[in-house]
Order: sequence, then structure tokens, then C-alpha cells
Amino acid sequence: MLSKSRCIWFVGASAFVVATSASAQVYRTGAVSSSRIHVSKEPSPPPPPPPPAPAPEPTPPPPPPPPPPRPAPPPCPSVRSVTLSGVDLATMQSFSDANIVAHLLNADTLEIEFALAAMSRAQSADVRQYAGTLLGDHRNDIPRIRHVQDDKHLGFEINPADASSQMLQRAVVEMRGAMAPCAGWDQTFVAAQLLYHYKTLQALHVWAKSAHAEDLRDRLKDLIPFEQRHYEDAQRLANSLGVSVQTGP
Repeated sequence: MLSKSRCIWFVGASAFVVATSASAQVYRTGAVSSSRIHVSKEPSPPPPPPPPAPAPEPTPPPPPPPPPPRPAPPPCPSVRSVTLSGVDLATMQSFSDANIVAHLLNADTLEIEFALAAMSRAQSADVRQYAGTLLGDHRNDIPRIRHVQDDKHLGFEINPADASSQMLQRAVVEMRGAMAPCAGWDQTFVAAQLLYHYKTLQALHVWAKSAHAEDLRDRLKDLIPFEQRHYEDAQRLANSLGVSVQTGP
């Protein structure tokens, strides 16, 4: 028997019972109040799709093939093209004053071109310095020769036998055409200068005696120390660069 003062609650899934000592009432309900629990009959939404996988990075292109090796530069013109052995002593003695003047002015002009080429193309600082000396000396010589030429009315006539002028001119043309890189430019230039000044000294000594105009003879004598210094400087450069040149006739 239950006491009047006690209550026992039984709560089930769909009913609850209230019992007292006087009576027990059973209330059956069909559902839990909708104000407390809401049951949705719609299906749950599907889970979101996974994020797309990152696109693979593009494969870098293969490196370009290495450039082909540069071809070796062609050899410079042969120094034998500037030998002045075509003028022997007997031929030199037969030169007129006009022939000597023509030879000197042509040689000065060609030497200036040669020196300018060396100052821009030579690799050795000593060779460039030597070329600078040649440039200054031959530029200074031209007005002095012209002064004697004009003052004594010596004229200008190239001797057909003056092979030295023709050879020097050919050498300058060849080396000027070799302004593109060529192997041994410094050595070729120094060898040409060694040969040229060796033969020039021979000619100057002959012409200083055979020239008719005294002023021309004096000018030729003044040129000998300059050409001797050019020759000796060329010898030193040839030794330092390993250049061997036969300067004999």
C-alpha cells in the first residue's frame, strides 16, 4: 500500500503514471509535445564532395642544347707576304729623289694604318704601346717629307721596281681584312714590323748617300735613328712573344 504522501512517477516512451494512495491514473499520449522535441522526416543532406585534387604542376621543358663550340679562328696572313727582299741594293741605288719620296710617303701612310689596326686588335699591352709609338713617329714624318718635297720640287713617282711598297701595301690590306679574330695577330704584326724595319734600315743607309737633294739626304739621315729604334723594339717584342723571323735577304 502506498502512502498518501508519496508519489511515484513512471515515465515511459509513450505514457506516464501518477499514483497516489487514493488512485492511480494512467495518461497515455501519442507523442512527446512538439514544443520540446522536433523530429524531421526529411532525409539528411549528403555530405559535400571532397575538394578537387590540385592540378599537377606542368613539367618544365628540357633545357636547350648547349651551343656548338666556336670554330677556331683562322690563321693570320703569312708574315712572308711583307718581306721586303724584293729590293736589292743595286735597285735601291737607282731610285731617283722622286722615287725615294714616293716610297717614304707610301710607307708612312701604310705604317699609320698598320699601327691603328694594332692598337685596336692587339691583345698585348706592349704591342699596343709599340703601335702607338709607330703611329706618332710616322704621322710626324709625313709633313717633314712633304716639306722637302715641295721646297725642292722633287715630285712623286713610284719606281716600278719598288717591290717593297707593293709588299707592304699588300700586307696592310691583308691584315686590315683580318680585323676579324685570327690566330696569332700580335705575333704576325710584330713579325711584319721586324721584317719591314730591317729592310727599311738597309734602304735608308743607301739613299742617305745616293739621294741628289741635300735636304732629302739630311732627312733620310734623321730617319735612321727612328727606324733603328723601331727595329730594336720589334726585336724585343718578338723575343717576348716567341716570334722567330729570318731577316736575311
